[in-house]
Amino acid sequence: MSSLATAPLGASHRMQMLGLYKNTLRQLQTFPSKNRLRMIKEVRVEFKRNKGESDPQKVKAMIEEVNVGVNTMLQFNGGRSGVYTCQ
Repeated sequence: MSSLATAPLGASHRMQMLGLYKNTLRQLQTFPSKNRLRMIKEVRVEFKRNKGESDPQKVKAMIEEVNVGVNTMLQFNGGRSGVYTCQ
């Protein structure tokens, strides 16, 4: 069993990150905040800035950070609850 911390970052990893990016933006579209547009811009900038990261441990930490943010949004988005995890 390979973990993200030891697996090479390949095409499947890029697809996984793209899915995480799209899901994060989708959740932000309905996030009840007057700062929603700023948050969307920050997500885009952050993903773009880190798209070339190849250190598996750094990538894992970034994924965990995004998962926490998305799960927080899910708690406030129309009363929906759930756990979203991308590993």
